[in-house]
Amino acid sequence: MGNRGTRAGGRKENGIDERLRIAASHVIREAGCEGLTREAVAARAGVPVEEVPDPWDLFAAVIRHDEAQFNAIVDKAVGATTVPTEQVLALIEACVNDFDWTYWIELWSLALRDERARELREELDRGFRSRLEKLIEDGRVSREFDVPDSVTTAAAIATLIDSLAVDATLRDDTVSPNYMFGASASVASRLLGAELKIRNRLEDA
Repeated sequence: MGNRGTRAGGRKENGIDERLRIAASHVIREAGCEGLTREAVAARAGVPVEEVPDPWDLFAAVIRHDEAQFNAIVDKAVGATTVPTEQVLALIEACVNDFDWTYWIELWSLALRDERARELREELDRGFRSRLEKLIEDGRVSREFDVPDSVTTAAAIATLIDSLAVDATLRDDTVSPNYMFGASASVASRLLGAELKIRNRLEDA
């Protein structure tokens, strides 16, 4: 806190100073959206309150930064293979490896009562589901997947991952990251009509 009174003036991402975004991310983890105030972020970052933007802009910047990092992980994992079953499995595993979904749970909660949060959630969910839909459609076209509809199949798999991620993030005794991975892959296998080979990952984890 020795920097109190200095200007933020750091690198910007999505129009938000990186230093303030990082401070906001810590505040969210410690106090949730309710605790994300300009005063709390200023105290955390060690800058004057007047330099801190609107809490919603900070929250959205934290979410979009987390999404960009996740997409980079998925890009690398999915791009490592051209086999549809392995690509879907890689996407599921990326969700599991990033199983602390604290920011997303906060977004979902806020979306119940805030229109901006609802729109952001829908935007990001559409992006994830579209990506999964494409992988499933590629597998359907190559006859590796036996699905009548890529859209509804992707929605079912994505919804399952979301629901398990909540329990995994809350450190539920029965829903470990490995359980989340195994359950998601097992249900996806049935929905896709193709085996997603998960044995090695579960043994190595």
